[in-house]
Amino acid sequence: MLTGGVTPILSVKELDQLGYKIMVCPVESLMVCGRAMRDLSEGWKNTGRVDKLATQAMSFAEVKKLLGVEEFLELRERL
Repeated sequence: MLTGGVTPILSVKELDQLGYKIMVCPVESLMVCGRAMRDLSEGWKNTGRVDKLATQAMSFAEVKKLLGVEEFLELRERL
């Protein structure tokens, strides 16, 4: 399935009913990230700052949690 493509977009429930156990959306993820990168670059270019977009971004703590930084550091200490 690709948003904007010809394949109908099905819900997780519909995909489960068809027997699918895994679904990925790499193109959509790339498209969302691409827009965010473009907006950040345009903000930097137009204002010379990037902090104005901070309300739309994850906090540094959220990024570290998403990446599992604490778990990695704990594992590193145990090894």
